This record gives sequence, C-alpha cells and structure tokens, in this order.
Amino acid sequence: RRSRRWNRKWSWKPDSNAKWAGPTYPDRTSPKLRLVNGDRHGAHNWWPGGVPMSGMTTGEAALDFPFLSLGLWLPLVVGLPLVLLAKNRNAIALGALGATVLQAAITILLTIRFDRQASGYQFVESADWIPALGISYKLGVDGISILMVLLTGILGPLVVGAGWLTIHRREREFFAALIVLQTAMLGVFIALDFILFYVFWELVLIPMYLLIGIWGHERRIYATIK
Repeated sequence: RRSRRWNRKWSWKPDSNAKWAGPTYPDRTSPKLRLVNGDRHGAHNWWPGGVPMSGMTTGEAALDFPFLSLGLWLPLVVGLPLVLLAKNRNAIALGALGATVLQAAITILLTIRFDRQASGYQFVESADWIPALGISYKLGVDGISILMVLLTGILGPLVVGAGWLTIHRREREFFAALIVLQTAMLGVFIALDFILFYVFWELVLIPMYLLIGIWGHERRIYATIK
C-alpha cells in the first residue's frame, strides 16, 4: 500500500531507467495555455508591447504603436481628401492608389510581426467609447483574422488599379466609395467589440450598394436589392 501511494503521489516508476518526475498536479496549466492563464504565470512578461493596455484581458498582446488603427483609418483620413480635392482623373486614382498601397504595407508588416506560437489576440488596442453602455473601441487580430486583414490590404491596390483602367465616368465618387468600403471591410475583421463590429458591418453595405448600383453591369439594380 505504501508503494502504491508513493507511486500515485510522486509518479515514481519502479523500473531501473525511471526518473523522479516530481509531484503531479492535475490542474497544472500546460505551457501552451499559460499565456491565457496569465494571472498565475505572469503573462505580462510575454507581451511584446510590455504592460497591458486598459480594457485588455489576460492573453491579449499589445504593441506600443497602434498599427491596426493606422492601417484602418489611413485610407479614409489621407486618401479620401486626396480623392475629393484632386482636379483630374489621374490625380484621383493616384491618391486612392497611394493610400491603399500604404495600407497594404501596414497589413504585410502586421502579418510578419504576428506571433504564430502565441495564443489569444495580438496587436490589441482598447479605448473607452461609450463607457455607460460598456461599448469600447477595441481592435485585435488572431490567427484567422490576420489572414483576412492581409487579403484585404493586398486586394485594395489591385482593385484601385483595375478601376483606374476601366472606370471612365464619375471617377471621384467611385474611388471615394472604394476607400470607404476598404476601411469598413478591414474594420469588420479587426473589431473585437460587438457594437464596433456591427458599425463596420453596416458601413460596408453603403459603398457596396453604390458601387454595384452605379458602376455595375446588366441587372445591377436587381443585384443591389438582393
């Protein structure tokens, strides 16, 4: 009985090659999950950005610079005024192309810096939006959404280039709607707050409706309604 109790308590194996494995704890967290259970294992030491930001939960990694917000709002803040103030067709297209190329570069940088071995959300940004209702401006990506962010960023310049070659009427409105659509689509993939996600989701529908209804081909009105 003593031998059995010893074996159960200390995980001792009687063969000659056995080694003492130390006491067993069934609830011990595995190394892969320690970042998620960081309250017991000091997860803040694992975060590339250092001290967690306000509104973050355990297992979320932050950066010192808000790359997600930069990539999200850059086309809207920089590209949209360039498109609206440009005086000729080439200047309009160049403004939209420059903004989407910068956004694509940021998404590529984020993909390169993404830690594929870590669990939880990364590049997290959090700020109070409507505290009374528990709504916050919170962004972040995981292993799935980072791929969608990269795809969205790469497709932006390609679509602008295709529009430059094929759109020959109301170019200003076309590229303005395209920039708004690009911003809203990226926001859908990186929003971690439900209300923020809903805002971006609904915002996607407006420029998409205009792009299909005005610059579409046959049965475009039918397509916008559907």
